[in-house]
Amino acid sequence: MKYKSSTSSAHLLQRLSQLIEQLAHEIEEHPNKSGQCFFSPGLFTCLTHNINDYLSEIYANYHAIRQRVTLNQQKHISFLSERLINQIAALTREIATRSLNPITYTGHQNNEEDIYQKLARHQDYQRRLHAMIRDKQLQLSKQLYSEDKIRLQREIATYDNRLARCQYAIKQIERQIECYEN
Repeated sequence: MKYKSSTSSAHLLQRLSQLIEQLAHEIEEHPNKSGQCFFSPGLFTCLTHNINDYLSEIYANYHAIRQRVTLNQQKHISFLSERLINQIAALTREIATRSLNPITYTGHQNNEEDIYQKLARHQDYQRRLHAMIRDKQLQLSKQLYSEDKIRLQREIATYDNRLARCQYAIKQIERQIECYEN
């Protein structure tokens, strides 16, 4: 039984090594380091804009699996292998996305000036939405007919939803600026 386990572990290590080398080759072909990577929280420990940092984490996890194989720690091997496969798949998807849509990841979009312009644009949207809500609320307070009141209440609710989305976008942009400055 131990022979079978070590054979399957050797096969696993060989296959993971092939996948990682293939991934490294794809990164060499698409070396764009300026785009922001978006991965599920907890998938990677590093939070960076440099795709090679994610590849380095993959290599580190591969070496951790190799250590667990020599110690015959099957539970750790299984967990780390699954995590590593998920990381490889996520990074492969990221590279594929970049090669399909290189304009999005040119680095120009992550330019500090562009981010601040985007923030200013959203803050202007927020200011205008607040003004529209105030106007509609004023109109609502002057309405006598229930149909008009219902219509205005719906419009206010629509503007409130837009305002919430706008505020969420502003928070996301502020986080991007924070990451960019750090």
